[in-house]
Amino acid sequence: MASRLLLPGIVIGQRTEWATCHPEPRPGAAAPPEELTVAAWERPGTALCLVVDRSGSMLGSRLATAAVIASTVVLSRPTDASVLAIAREALVVRPQGSSRSAEQVVDDLLVLRGHGVTDLSLALDAAAHQLARSDARRKVCLVLSDCRSTAGPDPTATARLFEELVLLPPKDDVADATALAEATGALLIPVAGPTDAPAVIRAALA
Repeated sequence: MASRLLLPGIVIGQRTEWATCHPEPRPGAAAPPEELTVAAWERPGTALCLVVDRSGSMLGSRLATAAVIASTVVLSRPTDASVLAIAREALVVRPQGSSRSAEQVVDDLLVLRGHGVTDLSLALDAAAHQLARSDARRKVCLVLSDCRSTAGPDPTATARLFEELVLLPPKDDVADATALAEATGALLIPVAGPTDAPAVIRAALA
C-alpha cells in the first residue's frame, strides 16, 4: 500500500504549545491546592485533511469547486491542514503542517488533469496518515468526491476508522456518497458549486 502513495520528501512537524502557570507563593505560608503550579500540554484545536477527487468524473465546474474549497480549508487552518488529490494514486498536494500557501495549493490542483479511476480506500488511508501527524484534539477528514470507488477494495471499513468523516459530493450526483454515509455514519453535505465553500466548511465543523 505504501508504495502507491506519492509523498513529498520533507514534512514540517506539528507544533505543540506549552502552557504553564506559576503563581508566586505567599511568604511563610504553603500555597493552597488551587495555587499549586500547573503544567499541561495544550493541544491545537482542529486539524483538517481535504481529499479531492481528480478522476475523470470530477472535471469542469467540479474542479473549480475543488480549488475554492481547498483554498478555504488552507486559509482556515494554515498550520494544520493537508490536501490530497486522488485517482488511482493519492498525491499529497499539501502535507499536514506544511507552510504551502493556499495559492500554491490551488495552482497545483488546477494543473492536474482529471483522469482514470478512483481508489477511495487508498485515499482514505492516505488521509489517515496525514491526520496522524497532527496533535489536534479534533481531526476531520473532508472528501470532495462523488465517492464512486472504481478501483481498490471497498472503502467502507477504512471510512469507519475516522472519528469525523465528511463527504462532499456534487449536489447533482449524491447516490454513492449517500450510500457510504449511511454505511459509516459520515456526515453528508452536497456541494452545488464554488460559492458554497464557506458554508460547507462551517457546516462540516459545526
